[in-house]
Amino acid sequence: MIKNIAFKLKDSFYYKNLERILEDCSTVLDVGCGSNSPILNIRRPFYSEGIDIFSKSIEESKKKKIHDKYKIGDVLKLEDYYKKKSFD
Repeated sequence: MIKNIAFKLKDSFYYKNLERILEDCSTVLDVGCGSNSPILNIRRPFYSEGIDIFSKSIEESKKKKIHDKYKIGDVLKLEDYYKKKSFD
């Protein structure tokens, strides 16, 4: 029980910190977003786009409506998909 509480507090700190880091962003690119991005658990006043090479992960993320837009692609080749400084 105590271990579960410790994990929840740790998670809570993580999400609050992530939210604080992104609070001044108007656009966010989630590289390797997968199907369960941590962005799901924070306030999202910003536009976000997720990119992942696995189409199944993208489809699952779409169902959860985590991001505004998605792209299937290799995160090692971001320059093929996006212009520099396209996201905050």
